[in-house]
Amino acid sequence: MQTLRTPDERFDDLPDFPYAPRYCELPDDEGGTLRVAWVQDGRTAPTPC
Repeated sequence: MQTLRTPDERFDDLPDFPYAPRYCELPDDEGGTLRVAWVQDGRTAPTPC
């Protein structure tokens, strides 16, 4: 599986986006991992991974 990852600094100082970066890594079934990002807004909930 070929994947691309946007460099983290591309998300620095985005207007109207006050959220902290949150990531989890999942296996890609080919021996590697995929990094998945999510936004947590509101009350604290369990992480998706």
